[in-house]
Amino acid sequence: MTALAMDTQEMDPFTVVSLSGELALTTVGIAEPRLISTIVGHAPPIHLILNMSRVAFMDSAGISLLAKTHFAVRSTRGTLRLVIPDEALPRRMLSVTGVDQSIKVTDTLARALNEGLAELGAR
Repeated sequence: MTALAMDTQEMDPFTVVSLSGELALTTVGIAEPRLISTIVGHAPPIHLILNMSRVAFMDSAGISLLAKTHFAVRSTRGTLRLVIPDEALPRRMLSVTGVDQSIKVTDTLARALNEGLAELGAR
């Protein structure tokens, strides 16, 4: 069985969920309820950053979870950003599937925070 670790941190105005391990069919059952409860338990809108810089592997179940998470965040009128290094396998998967065209992806947490603040300031 593959492992997935999750940690949540508030960095006003963002909620940062850091994932490490594998985001795959065998682990999305752990990740999905925690992500959804984070979104539902937060006063809207939620500005969520998924720090996936330590996710070594992601399959189609992981991509599906990201799409569901994006939908749930958008339903709160919030924003979702993913942090994935440029050369990481999950980044390539998002590019091949076109998911990176609808979900903002950056290579570092600092960049995600800065770009997110700039976007929120422009609203």
